[in-house]
Amino acid sequence: MIEELHFASPIYFENKPEWVEKIDKACDKHLKESLNSFSFQEEMEKRKKQYGEDFDKVKDFAWPNHSGMIAMDPEVEELRDYIVKNSHDILSKQGFDMSFFDMAISEFWVQEFPKGGYHDTHIHYNSHISGFYFLRCSDKTSKAVFHDPRPAAQMTKLPLKNNDVHSLGQDKIYVNAKPGTLVWFNSYLPHQFTVDSGVDDFRFIHFNLSAIPRQITTLEK
Repeated sequence: MIEELHFASPIYFENKPEWVEKIDKACDKHLKESLNSFSFQEEMEKRKKQYGEDFDKVKDFAWPNHSGMIAMDPEVEELRDYIVKNSHDILSKQGFDMSFFDMAISEFWVQEFPKGGYHDTHIHYNSHISGFYFLRCSDKTSKAVFHDPRPAAQMTKLPLKNNDVHSLGQDKIYVNAKPGTLVWFNSYLPHQFTVDSGVDDFRFIHFNLSAIPRQITTLEK
């Protein structure tokens, strides 16, 4: 019997700790700016009205601190360029003809979870490759979880022999990241972040890239 794997959804992992210290320090100012943003201050005002005297107990509970675009920060240049190159290579290796396409960053931001921070299951529309670069995390912090993107596969779900072993029968994958873990995946892949315990710091960069026809990028230059 010959086994062929079709319609696969690969996830790519690499350990790149050499950029963590420099980028983490650079992200401090971006996250500080985010805390002074209108959206954050507006949310805090809503919570003050809602919780009154109990505001200090809930304050920023479950409210992820999310920067704006940081791709042009010189301190992330090496990481950014590395991500762009490898994203192009990934799509090429997957069988797509990338001869006339360049990769363009559409989003590149840093996030930090407070206690209770999380993200529900979602995908990233209008991009081809997404990913994370973890700056602060531990076995006690929030985990990225990837889900099987095939809805029909859930209709006749069977029990697994071993939930801790990677197999074709799994419908979700938990990422055990450490500082410096770099992850790429196709943007259509559903993913989430579990509720953070607040015990240790949890900070990571999230990025999205799109394949743009080269004649368009050339005209823009």
